[in-house]
Amino acid sequence: MWNGGPAVRYTMKKICNLFATLLLAGLLGPAFSYALDSELKVFLGGAPLPPLVRDRLAARVEAEKDRTSWIVEQEGMVYSLVALEIPEEEHPGTRKKMELSLLSAAAIQSHRNLLLYSAGTAYPRQRYASSEAVAGALLSLRQSHASGGTLLPGSHSDKAITSSRAVSLNWIPLDNIQGVLQDLPRGKAFDDAYCAQLYGISRSFFLVGNYEQALELLLEMRRFQWMNPHAWLDAAECFFRLGEPEEGVMLLEKTFQTMESLFSIDQLLRGGDLFGEAGKKELQQAMYQKARERFEAEKMGGPK
Repeated sequence: MWNGGPAVRYTMKKICNLFATLLLAGLLGPAFSYALDSELKVFLGGAPLPPLVRDRLAARVEAEKDRTSWIVEQEGMVYSLVALEIPEEEHPGTRKKMELSLLSAAAIQSHRNLLLYSAGTAYPRQRYASSEAVAGALLSLRQSHASGGTLLPGSHSDKAITSSRAVSLNWIPLDNIQGVLQDLPRGKAFDDAYCAQLYGISRSFFLVGNYEQALELLLEMRRFQWMNPHAWLDAAECFFRLGEPEEGVMLLEKTFQTMESLFSIDQLLRGGDLFGEAGKKELQQAMYQKARERFEAEKMGGPK
């Protein structure tokens, strides 16, 4: 049987390695960390999207730079954006095949993300109010379902190859999602993943100055008692920006009392700054002192 020359065998080996990576990752492999650079700005700028949706997607990417997929719900529509890194490759033929393979993988993943979004109906809205966070939690837990062939009536898509990424964007009316998923995760692992997603969504609102919406999402986490100081510092700051410093101070005090050991030096300093903004000088100095003690302990190699 003819096997081709060295160049052909090299090309086929690279492609096989790529497909093996995608297969083992279940199309949800390790995320690449990157900022919202000009490539994705140009892609989103050229996509046929309402301005508010474009801004929200851009903010989600900026808030969650360590992900390769993002989901946004806006005015009865669900939008799924996937951006996969293209490995460096000098051989033009191999590069082209990699681009096409990754673009196909991005489109399949974006399609599956929309189906996962429908899983929100399997979780009681009284406890899990955000379908967006439910879908993100399922993605973060690497739920895999054979959904590539499921039709999504009324869906639209846009995709492109940028200089370093394969990008796919799919969107559809929420009512048209017909995915039926079973064997969904439950319990603390899912609750923690759900809260992490709520926090990421809240940050996308926080970054564009929509403090009311950000705070609403952050306060959703109270029923789960999620131990994340940064999230509650954000919630306290939202109260400040919304003209309710007293509520912010009370939340800061309670957070510090229950999570002191989890605070980083930067979080202690941020808490001190917020106390100072509210005119609580004693509390501000107490936070700064704790940050100094933590810094000295770390410098001496002691407990953090």
